[in-house]
Amino acid sequence: LKCASCKCVDYCSRDCQTSTWKKHKQLCKAVTSSLKSNSSPCLILDGMGALGSNDINTKPIVNELKSAHSDVPVSVVHLDDGFTAPQQIATALEKGNFSACIILGWGSGDEDFGLDFAKSLVFREALVSWVKKGGRLIVQGERISHAAGDWPEWFDLNWKSHDYCRSIHDLNTSHWFQEAAVAHPKMDVKASLVKHVEPQDNLYGPPDGAVTLSSVPGYCGKVVSAGQSAFTLAKYGDGTVSYFGDVNAEKVTIETVGIIATGFIRIQQI
Repeated sequence: LKCASCKCVDYCSRDCQTSTWKKHKQLCKAVTSSLKSNSSPCLILDGMGALGSNDINTKPIVNELKSAHSDVPVSVVHLDDGFTAPQQIATALEKGNFSACIILGWGSGDEDFGLDFAKSLVFREALVSWVKKGGRLIVQGERISHAAGDWPEWFDLNWKSHDYCRSIHDLNTSHWFQEAAVAHPKMDVKASLVKHVEPQDNLYGPPDGAVTLSSVPGYCGKVVSAGQSAFTLAKYGDGTVSYFGDVNAEKVTIETVGIIATGFIRIQQI
């Protein structure tokens, strides 16, 4: 017995379907609404982080997309509600009409939960195929490998977690994604930085001589290694892959997510 609306879930019986509807309805409605929409919606997956559903980034990103990019529908699915397995998300990407997928907290929360997705071959193949066909993937997390299984390698990227600190990062104005070049010239964030990022894929990174910023003695004034990135954006097939490590949902980060997720220039230029 398969869900007649989204076709993403198989059930053993009608009773089983009825009893689990409350846990399934978010994903079901996200898929079905994407197929009815004239615009390709953005799918936000939260619940992987330590805070669970309604990650600190979720509401600010939803509000940004609705205000600055109001023609792009947004669907939020809470992955920790107990019924949204990697296989279901894989099917949703295959059957839905999503232009962007934002995964929040991957690598930040429960190790077993995050690794369920990292170890799922079905999810991996569906996600990679979706990006190749033009999907825009944006991942947020405190660490890439912890509970996330080095997912950048799925896209032939060698991004690895490195420093974790607050510092100021410069916008790479020569980045290939010119829409992003109209955003904030600097990003002041507390973030998990990544290394081994190709220069053309480093959207925001610490300039030479950058140091950590902190009110805590011993944590301020330390040199931040050059070549790291607070916000990455790389091409893969016809789509893009991006990572940001901001843990406080800073305004500059949220606006940059909106620009990348929609592929549009923000109306209110900075």
